[in-house]
Amino acid sequence: VSEEPQTTNHQPPTTNHKPPTTNHRPKAIRKPLTSIANVTEDLARRIVWERLRGPYTSAEDLVTRVEIHREALDSIALSGALDALEGDARRAMWKMGVALKRKRPLIVQKQMLFEDLPLIHEEDIPQLPKIKARERLAYDYISHGAARFHPMTLYRRMLSDLEVRTIETVHRKQAQHPDMNVQSDRWIVTVAGIVILRQSPPTAHGVLFVTIEDETGFVQCVVQPREREYFAKELRNASLIVKAEVHSIRSWRGLVVREVHILNNVIGGYHGHLEISPVAASSEQRVTNYEPRLLGLSANGNTNAHAEA
Repeated sequence: VSEEPQTTNHQPPTTNHKPPTTNHRPKAIRKPLTSIANVTEDLARRIVWERLRGPYTSAEDLVTRVEIHREALDSIALSGALDALEGDARRAMWKMGVALKRKRPLIVQKQMLFEDLPLIHEEDIPQLPKIKARERLAYDYISHGAARFHPMTLYRRMLSDLEVRTIETVHRKQAQHPDMNVQSDRWIVTVAGIVILRQSPPTAHGVLFVTIEDETGFVQCVVQPREREYFAKELRNASLIVKAEVHSIRSWRGLVVREVHILNNVIGGYHGHLEISPVAASSEQRVTNYEPRLLGLSANGNTNAHAEA
């Protein structure tokens, strides 16, 4: 079982099942093979039944022992299911591609005198570049729809330089100041995250509720009608930077939004399909007393997130 970062509560699928080890996270959930794209329940059963004859020793071994079509092989490699055997997805994908081209039908293999001869030699595998964290994140989403680490971790250093706080900081500050619903105790904070929920119930009278999440937690952002009109375009994006007042009323903790900016190039989150009112659609009629002062923002209010893995 490969060792993954400790920031998530799930582990990627694996072709070899092993008992818990020191690398296992006891509260983590191991995703099934059927969670991988192009892997049907029938194929997953054949992989598991064949494993009863002995654990798989390599990507080549899997290709040789089980009939798997190319699309499923690619998805299995990208998902990280073979990382414990091959080191990373790129090497696993390369080896399975070579093995698939050289593989003989199972009937022919059984009739051969030297059926155990390897299909791949070490010299067949070039020196492949290591997978960067951003690539790993993209492969996870493509292959099985969930990542082993949060997308915002890739941009935390850049965000910290811009004095953008983590959401955990907001909750910690709230715990220290339980009376933040009092006007004199309100605290202005800037946080960033991917959007995991948008809702605007009819009873809210035009108020939009946006829940954003980073690697430390999530928080609900309350967008009043005035701010909703002014930042209508920004609020449609899947990842946001928000400047807001921290509010604490009884058991509710959240942010009342004052400014919204787009955080570009972040994987994950949900784009919105909010209707733009005529006021928000017309730049001449937009509210004019907003002056965004976030460090590092361009004139159009966008922040480009570039991370070196």
